[in-house]
Amino acid sequence: MVASILPFNATNQNVNWSVANGTGSATINTQVVLTGGNIGTDTVTATSVQNPLISGSKVLNVTEYIIYIYSIEVNGENNQSTVALNNYLQMNATVLPTNANNLDYDWTVLNGSRSATISETGLLSPTSVGTVTVKAVAQDGSNVSGEKEVTITEAVGIEEIHSLVSNVYPNPTNGIIQIESTKEIKIISILSLRGKLVVKRESFSNRVDISNLKNGIYIIELLNTDSSKEHHQIIKN
Repeated sequence: MVASILPFNATNQNVNWSVANGTGSATINTQVVLTGGNIGTDTVTATSVQNPLISGSKVLNVTEYIIYIYSIEVNGENNQSTVALNNYLQMNATVLPTNANNLDYDWTVLNGSRSATISETGLLSPTSVGTVTVKAVAQDGSNVSGEKEVTITEAVGIEEIHSLVSNVYPNPTNGIIQIESTKEIKIISILSLRGKLVVKRESFSNRVDISNLKNGIYIIELLNTDSSKEHHQIIKN
């Protein structure tokens, strides 16, 4: 805080500082630095040492201290930037600073020469061969975003797809699915083709009942304890 004293040539220009807490709270130290406490209003007063009847005051607002996101880096899982037409690619976003008040972001796809869709959890589903730009947009009002261009290639044969360690059957199913995996599964998530989470299980069981879901095509996401993920497409009829 700074006090402007008139006249400029006053013999004694020393002042005493004080804070009158209103709806908020604040403190002022001997270096005349004001520190906000609770949100609200406070009145800071400087009183003349020479004449206590002379003072000046300022009403200040104590507001919430907000740490905004300043960087979002987007990458495909395992730094992949290509995905086959009949496969999926999990996109990840690294947000900085990690102590931002709101770390939330939304996924979107900017269609380039071709197109794809992306779920709320960042699972990219190609729809045609070409390139798309995957974008993560901060939801804290900072307008910060990150982008990654992804190339969609022709569909590959089953033998060319990366080796899966899990299996989901029967497919199609009327409600009960069996899951087998050589890895320990931590979380099972079932998503609609639009990316909406419809089933989530925190603990692994080799049987999952989806009989309450509507008939259609769903994506099963398996998160393993080693942080790797696998995806299966299944038909509920």
